Amino acid sequence: MGLITNPDSTPEDWFRDYIGLMEKLQDPTWGNQICWSCVVYHADHAKGQIDRFTKYWEEHGGEAGKEQHFEEMGEKFRQSYLKSEALRDVEWRVFIEIAEANNRTCKIVNYFKCPYGEKRQEFIENGLLAEEIWQHIYWYDIHWNEGHTFEVSPSESKWYHYGEPALIDVTSVDDIVKAMEDDRFDKIIEEHERYMKETGREIWAL
Repeated sequence: MGLITNPDSTPEDWFRDYIGLMEKLQDPTWGNQICWSCVVYHADHAKGQIDRFTKYWEEHGGEAGKEQHFEEMGEKFRQSYLKSEALRDVEWRVFIEIAEANNRTCKIVNYFKCPYGEKRQEFIENGLLAEEIWQHIYWYDIHWNEGHTFEVSPSESKWYHYGEPALIDVTSVDDIVKAMEDDRFDKIIEEHERYMKETGREIWAL
């Protein structure tokens, strides 16, 4: 039987008692799901995506093989691929640097057996914040930068800012950090929150 993890599907007091029991029992499945919010878990996942592509090219001719593929696919594909590659690196660095995972890793993925002891709750909070930051960045990229493989429907066009001045460079962690220190990132958050409010979509929905 799977865990009941949706508070909307059960009475609030029942759900609260149920989660309390899972924590008292230190249920390993519940401990695993808590870790899905951990900054170290997010960093490991992001690094895994980078390593997956690195391994692919190691097995298909390395940089020379990649360049040959670019020549066959054309310049537009090259630019799109290199940007995706840069975004994978930025996502990882958001968790490693901005949210301070600091190259920590974890193979246990069980909150109740966390190898980082008292810091585990801090890592959960940092992970939740960093994931929110990344969702804003990714949403911004989709809605400001052209070049994606889909057409914008007329009913959605008000949310796309193609041709407008860029607010951040999504391929640069340094610029993202600077944007958080001035008002540029606040503008992205304000637009994204307006989008979510008016469309009824969650933060991860595009």
